[in-house]
Amino acid sequence: MNFFKLFKRNLIYKFKTKINIDKDHFQKNTDLESQFFSLNVEKIESVVVDNNIIKIGVKFISEQFKNNDENTIIKKQDVWTFEKHKESKSPIWTLVAT
Repeated sequence: MNFFKLFKRNLIYKFKTKINIDKDHFQKNTDLESQFFSLNVEKIESVVVDNNIIKIGVKFISEQFKNNDENTIIKKQDVWTFEKHKESKSPIWTLVAT
């Protein structure tokens, strides 16, 4: 499966643009000792049906820690929006916004 088919074209462009802008900042300011600990679905933020398209906003909470020390856990939150046609039988949802 082509991974990029799961994203709207304009979202891929935004990701690529952001990555290019932040590349130097990332290299200077990224803590390579930071580790991903968990990702949880906090709640469903919204559900909208418009023109036979279902859009669901999902709030995620991620936890990260540094230097293998779970006492340094940092929580971050983000809302991602997924969509698909309401008649679709496919279990695949497309990420359309973050």
